Amino acid sequence: MKIQIIDSMEELISYLEEWENILKEIDNDILFLEPDWVVLWWKHFTHKYSLFVLLVTHDDQIVGICPLMIEKKGFYSEISFIGGRQSSWMDLILKDEFREEALFTVCDFLRSLKGRYIIRLDDICKKSVNYELLMEYLKINKVPSVCSSKVFYFLDLTDKEFNSHFENRF
Repeated sequence: MKIQIIDSMEELISYLEEWENILKEIDNDILFLEPDWVVLWWKHFTHKYSLFVLLVTHDDQIVGICPLMIEKKGFYSEISFIGGRQSSWMDLILKDEFREEALFTVCDFLRSLKGRYIIRLDDICKKSVNYELLMEYLKINKVPSVCSSKVFYFLDLTDKEFNSHFENRF
């Protein structure tokens, strides 16, 4: 697997169709992983950050997209999800059949960066498959880390109609 860094919005926009296809394939239901949300967030908050989207490829096929950014903070830089502070849940966007290898490749790549970086992936929900794989990677490779979690509130409307759900509540 290979990692390609996308550092311009123009280049990222050229991959939006592949991004959307992966989201459909993995049955995404997280608004904050949608390219429209990420592009809109970037349009309004770009002044402070550098784009650092990682494209994961296998045999020239895109198997993952990691919507990350870099913020310079004095003597170090922080890598985090685009819009992570304004969203309730972010994640790595990885095709199921390549998930583990892609996630481990991304982690190896981030660890190999030269310079002083803090890598903040704390916006991944503990219920995410990627969270469990990330914890496994950190343990196997004895990577010093601090793990925190957020509380994510959502309504499970499976087999329910939205309006009738709220009418019954009040």
